[in-house]
Amino acid sequence: MSHVGATSISPIQKDVAKRIRELRPAGSVQRHQQIVFTRRNAQLGGQAFRNEFTTRTRSFLFLTLGLAIASINDVELWIPENGFASLNPPLGPDQLGSLSTRTTHPWFLAELARLARQAGAWANLSNPFATRTKGEMFRWLGVAATDHCGTCFGCLVRRASFAAARIGDQSTYVIDAPPSDTAKAQLERTSILPSMKAFVARGIRVSDIAAMRLPDGYSAGEARDLCLRGSKELGLLT
Repeated sequence: MSHVGATSISPIQKDVAKRIRELRPAGSVQRHQQIVFTRRNAQLGGQAFRNEFTTRTRSFLFLTLGLAIASINDVELWIPENGFASLNPPLGPDQLGSLSTRTTHPWFLAELARLARQAGAWANLSNPFATRTKGEMFRWLGVAATDHCGTCFGCLVRRASFAAARIGDQSTYVIDAPPSDTAKAQLERTSILPSMKAFVARGIRVSDIAAMRLPDGYSAGEARDLCLRGSKELGLLT
């Protein structure tokens, strides 16, 4: 299942579904359903809706759609994200609180499951890689070559993970061969590499861990150890 928020995304989703269908084991079945959510122009009382330009509820939407599908066959919903990115310690003061995503944060997932249970909905979900860095995932799973921008948080963690796992990175990064000077300038302007270098240089602080909201059973010591391992991998980029 996929959600279409912009018409340009629809053919990309269909192409991904087609490729998955080509890779599926013999005898298996893959169905793809695109969902489009829209809203009324006005609230029930007649007042106009305020414009919302953020994607703050995107993670909630994706996870609830996943739980809805998982509930059909009473199976656990897996959210495969490395634990360091899930904890997402802020790289700088401009990424504190709601300024940074908590898509797969263990506390967020635990609270989402609790909310679903209270509503009588399916709430069986987990992150099977919650205790691993991305480099540790790469060593265990291996990874395919794909195309990326090369300057966002995900790309930089990915590049560092290849180095940590001692696996050759065959991915294509736009920043390495930008199509134009304008594209290069835009990528460099939005790059978080400076913030990441500063984060690695200052190290993991006790305050970083103390500020984290962790679910029951997840100790601050475990969070600190995971963040230290993740930070060490990022240091391979600097």
